[in-house]
Amino acid sequence: MQNRGKVMFYNVFLDLCIKKGVTPSKVTEEIGVSRRAATGWKDGAMPHDITLQKLAKYFGVSASYFLGEKSSADIKGAIKLLAKSRGMGLPRLEEELGFGNGTIIKLGKSSPSADKLQKVADYFGVSVDYILGREQPENTELSDDNIKFALFNGDKTITDAQYDEVKRFAQFVKERDRE
Repeated sequence: MQNRGKVMFYNVFLDLCIKKGVTPSKVTEEIGVSRRAATGWKDGAMPHDITLQKLAKYFGVSASYFLGEKSSADIKGAIKLLAKSRGMGLPRLEEELGFGNGTIIKLGKSSPSADKLQKVADYFGVSVDYILGREQPENTELSDDNIKFALFNGDKTITDAQYDEVKRFAQFVKERDRE
C-alpha cells in the first residue's frame, strides 16, 4: 500500500504539471526545491510534509489530493475540469444534468450524493472512481461527439457532412505543413 501511495503521488504530480502546462523542474524551481527532488519523486521517494504543502498551494489542491484522497472541494474541482474540457461552466452543466441551481457549486461545503456523482460520471464518460481520484480514465481517446462539441462550441445542429468537411480541411492543413 505504501508503494501505491508513492506511485500515485508522482502520477498526480505529473498530471497537475501537465494540466498547468509546466514541467516538474519548473515547479520545483518555483517552490524552492531542488530539481533532484522531482527525480527522486519519479523514482518513488515521497516529498517532505513542508514540500507537499508547498506543492498543494502551488497547484491549488489539498495535500491529501496527491495521495488520492479527495474532499468535496476536490471533487468539485474535478467536475469543474471536466466541464471546462467541454467548454462549459458549472451552471450550464447543472442545467444539462437537471440538477438544481448551485448543486455542484455548493460541493465545497457538502458531499455529493452517489446518484449525482454517477450522473456526472455518465455525462462525461468517466467513472465515479475517476471523479473521486481513485483511477485514471480508461479511454482517453476523444469521441466524434466530443470533438464536434469542442469544434462547434456545443452546437448540436452540426451535420455529419459539415464535420467531415472540417476533418478534410484539417487533413489538408496537416499535409500542406509537411512540405
